[in-house]
Amino acid sequence: MINKDFSSSTEKSYLNIDTLHEFLSKDKVIKSINNSSICFGLCKGKLNQKLIGFARVITNMMSFGCLTDVFILNEYRGKGLGICF
Repeated sequence: MINKDFSSSTEKSYLNIDTLHEFLSKDKVIKSINNSSICFGLCKGKLNQKLIGFARVITNMMSFGCLTDVFILNEYRGKGLGICF
């Protein structure tokens, strides 16, 4: 949990595909989630509530990691929430 109003998780089942689809095409979202080593979802409130942010990491799980597809919904930007990624 980032603070009392937000929570973050790498658990893919918490990611809301419809919210992600607003920023990416649905097919690409599903493929990128399924083929990514780590996906981060940032939710308003408890996990599995409103998804407000997303990021994924392409990694070999040993020495390399690339943070990609990062977003925070417009109404939550400017609050320092992207730092959790």
